Amino acid sequence: MPRAHRGIVTINELPDLAERIQVALLNVMEERDIQVRGYTLRLPLDVLLVASANPEDYTNRGRIITPLKDRFGAEVRTHYPLELSDEIALVQQEAGLVADVPRHLVEVVARFTRSLRESSAVDQGSGVSARFAVAAAETVAAAALRRAAITGEERAVARPIDLESVPSVLRGKLEFASGEEGREMEHLEHLLRRATADTARAGCAGST
Repeated sequence: MPRAHRGIVTINELPDLAERIQVALLNVMEERDIQVRGYTLRLPLDVLLVASANPEDYTNRGRIITPLKDRFGAEVRTHYPLELSDEIALVQQEAGLVADVPRHLVEVVARFTRSLRESSAVDQGSGVSARFAVAAAETVAAAALRRAAITGEERAVARPIDLESVPSVLRGKLEFASGEEGREMEHLEHLLRRATADTARAGCAGST
């Protein structure tokens, strides 16, 4: 903290910090002093603290203690992409693709992800993060690369058939609602087919 004087301190997943460590931040944020081994050192700390956290109903791993939460001056709540085009742009920006994935397949992945967020079969308390869409696109690219290596293609380009690998590979990234045990793959494959059909229908209609 002293080395961060006149700087910005960032903490990822603040609730994961033990409560006793969070308590140590109280004086830093309010009184601008720190305590080392029982000795209070009053230093003119000028520090901006920025922290990230999931909603409290999203994870049971920890919480931000109330006194510390009260010391933050602003809270910014984020959300999943609201528009399909934003979801597609996010995937294209973040995914590390090992093969060419045409835009219409990225759109299928984006529609599939959005359908999962609306499905009653998926536990929406756990959510379907943007990382799921990114991982799905990377899975499609990996399947295309594998196919190209087997067939001897000079250039690995994803095809609709490469979408088949997504449900089985990413099943573990989702939490399903109680009562859906044994039907997980059925739901995933159904929503993926529907996303593919919706993308084809939108493309043929000349709109996205």
